[in-house]
Amino acid sequence: MVSWHGASVVRICSSPRGTPESDASVGVIDGQEVAAAVSEQLTAQVGQAPDSVTCPDLPAAVSESTRCELVAGQDTLGVTVTTSSAEGGSAEFDILVDEMPS
Repeated sequence: MVSWHGASVVRICSSPRGTPESDASVGVIDGQEVAAAVSEQLTAQVGQAPDSVTCPDLPAAVSESTRCELVAGQDTLGVTVTTSSAEGGSAEFDILVDEMPS
């Protein structure tokens, strides 16, 4: 059985989208892109892909966060994704999987 619980924090880069006249660092990272990145990083960590990951858009401003949902078999886990840096048209964010299923 794969243990998703408490998967360590990882940092990944993504390009935020903003309006043409706005600074990208105040844009948002598309929820589908966030979910794909979360799934990819957790798959690399635990060696198995989750059944699904869904996320809303993530504000591309430092310390902004969103809650995602990870489904793996019978377990549904919350995942916190927090923007750790945003500058120069890219953003990094941290991923933390809840210890207990929701």
